[in-house]
Amino acid sequence: MLLALGLRVYKLAQVPVGLHGDEVGVGYNAYSLLTTGKDEYGVSWPIVLRADIPPLNFYLTSLSIDVLGKTDVAVRLPAVVYGVLGVWVTYVLAKKLFSPQIGILASLFLAISPWHVQASRIAHEANLGILLQIVGAIFFLKGLNKKASWLMGAAVVWGMSLYAYHGPRLTTPLLIIILGIIFRSKLIKLPRKWLVVGGLGFLLLVLPVAKLILFRPISENRFAGISILIRQATLKPARDEAKLDAGLSAVAFHNPILVYSLALGRQYMRYLDWDYLFFDSSQVRYFNVRNVGLMYAWDWPFLLAGIYYLVRRRKRPASKLALAWLAIAPLPGAVTLGEPNAGRNFMMLPVVQIITAIGWTGIWKKKWLAGWMKIVLAVGLMYSAAIFGHEYFVHSQQEFAAQWEYGLKQAAQVAVVWENQVDRIIFTDVYKEPYIYVLFYGNKSPAWFNQLENKQRHWFIGYSSFGKYQFRAIDWQKDKQLKRSLLVGTAEEIPAGAEGIVAEIMSPNNQTVVLRVVRT
Repeated sequence: MLLALGLRVYKLAQVPVGLHGDEVGVGYNAYSLLTTGKDEYGVSWPIVLRADIPPLNFYLTSLSIDVLGKTDVAVRLPAVVYGVLGVWVTYVLAKKLFSPQIGILASLFLAISPWHVQASRIAHEANLGILLQIVGAIFFLKGLNKKASWLMGAAVVWGMSLYAYHGPRLTTPLLIIILGIIFRSKLIKLPRKWLVVGGLGFLLLVLPVAKLILFRPISENRFAGISILIRQATLKPARDEAKLDAGLSAVAFHNPILVYSLALGRQYMRYLDWDYLFFDSSQVRYFNVRNVGLMYAWDWPFLLAGIYYLVRRRKRPASKLALAWLAIAPLPGAVTLGEPNAGRNFMMLPVVQIITAIGWTGIWKKKWLAGWMKIVLAVGLMYSAAIFGHEYFVHSQQEFAAQWEYGLKQAAQVAVVWENQVDRIIFTDVYKEPYIYVLFYGNKSPAWFNQLENKQRHWFIGYSSFGKYQFRAIDWQKDKQLKRSLLVGTAEEIPAGAEGIVAEIMSPNNQTVVLRVVRT
C-alpha cells in the first residue's frame, strides 16, 4: 500500500507534464458543481457531463477541490485514492478466491503496474469503474455466506459503477451474469427475497442510464458515435462489395451478421496486441511511454503460465471466474472504433495481475528452479519496474509534452492578463479543448460563465467562442491585420520574430517554442 501510494503521489502535479484537456474539464466542471450545482453547459446536477461522460468522478473531484482548492493536485488526487484502494481490494479479492500468497503477489504486481500507475496519476474515470466492480465482486462473494447486507451492497456498488465509466455499462452486467452462473448452486440456497431486493436495487440504478442510452438522439449519444455496431462505416465497404455479386453470394458473404462478427473479432484481437501491452505504449493516448508496455515484458511468461494453471483447474469456481473475467475485459474496446484505448479494456486489471501471480507462484515452487534462478526472476522484475520509472518520470515528460497539451495552461494565464487591453483574443484550436484552459486557469467564475450570453457551442465538446475569446486556427497573414487583438498560436502558426510578441511558451526542456502570444 505504501509503495502504491508513493508511486502515485510522487510529483503528482508535474508528471505527467501538465493536465490534458479532459483532466482540466473534470476540474472545471467539478468546481462548477461545487459552487453552482451546474456543469459548464448550465445543467443542474447532471448525470452526464461534457461529451457524454459519466458523472461520478466529477462529483468526487468536487470534494477534493473543496478541501484542497482549485489546483492541479486536487484534480488528480481522487485517481490516486482509487488506485491505492484498488491495490487493497485486489488483495482482498485474490485472497478470497485463491490464497493470501496470491493476494499479496497480485497486489504487489498491481502496485507497480505501468498501466495502473499511470491511470492512478491522471483524472481518468476507468480507475474508479474497475474499483467499484472489484468491490462489488467481493461483496457478492461475501453475500454467498448467507449475509443479505453484502448482497445488497454488491447491487448498489455495481449500480454505481455504471456512473463511473462507460466500460462497466457493458462489463458489469456480464460480470453479474458470470458470477450468477458460476455460483448458481449457492445462490439457489439463499432466500429469494434477498436476490429479488438486490436485483431491483440494481435495476433502479440502471434505469436512468438505460433511459439516456435508449431515448436520446443518436447525435447526442457517445456510444452511437464510436460503436462499430451502429456506425454505417462498418457496413459500407461490405455493401459496396455486395453490389458486384449476385443475390445469393451477396447474402452469404456480405451480410451484416458476418460483417459485424469479423469487425468485433478484429477489434477484440487488437486489444490483445502484444506490442502495446508488453513492449511499447508510446502511441497509446495518455499512456505514452517508450520501451515499456502497459504491462512489463517480464510479466508475459508468468501470465501464460497462470492461464495454463487455471485451465488445468478449470472446474474450480475461482478458475472459471478469473478466465471469464479476462475474456470479457476487452469487450468495451472491441465494440468501438479506432485505435486501442487503454481505458476501454481497463477491466483487464486486476485479473491480469492475479493470473500472473498464480503463474509466478506455480513456477517459483518448481523443484528444478534453483536458488540463483529465483534471484534472476526477482531482479528481472525490479529491473523492469526501474526501466518504467526512468522512462515515465524522466523521458516521457520531455518527449510527449505535446500529447499532454503542454503550454495551454501558461498561454491561458498570459491571455487573461491582457483581457482588458484588447478587443478580442483568438486562441488556436490546434490543441484539444483550449477553451477549458481559459476557464480553469483564467479563474473564470462558473456563475459568471453560466450567465454569459455570447457563447457558441462547439460541435463536439465545449465552446468555440465566448466573451472576447475565439477558438480557431490562426491565419497569420489575415489575423495580424486585426486591430487591438491578442493572438495565441503555435510556433508554426506565428513565425519567429513576428511584430508584437508579448510571450513565448517554451517546451519543458526549454529548447523549442510551443506557443507564441502576439498583441496586434
